[in-house]
Amino acid sequence: VVDLHENEPDSGTDHDLACNMHSWSDKGSWDAVCYTADHANASGMWNKPREITSETYTGNGYENAYETSGLATAADALDSWQNSAAHHDIILEQGIWSGANWTAMGVGIYQHHAVLWFGEQTDLQGTVTEICDVYGARQ
Repeated sequence: VVDLHENEPDSGTDHDLACNMHSWSDKGSWDAVCYTADHANASGMWNKPREITSETYTGNGYENAYETSGLATAADALDSWQNSAAHHDIILEQGIWSGANWTAMGVGIYQHHAVLWFGEQTDLQGTVTEICDVYGARQ
């Protein structure tokens, strides 16, 4: 979610075409990651919860990402993930994710993108709710 606002993927990408939506830009206080279809750089995405919380969150994070030409909605993103076996498996903790027992979850929707994060450790900061308008301004 942080990178969706900082990187502004709608205005262009700062990675080559081999990078997918699990990538992270070099426009923040985190390490840039080019996440490719072969998952070669997966650990770079898994580390993001630690990086963006200055190690306050100590577990790995796993992401579902969604993109649309219109404004993203929770319902459309969930429908997309439910119709993708790999993404649905993460949500339901099945397949390679069997036994994951997610104890933390985060959701972000910004303009044409939505992300759903799962964590393997409880977030000691508890529940954080921040609502922004479609341009990222806090409400």
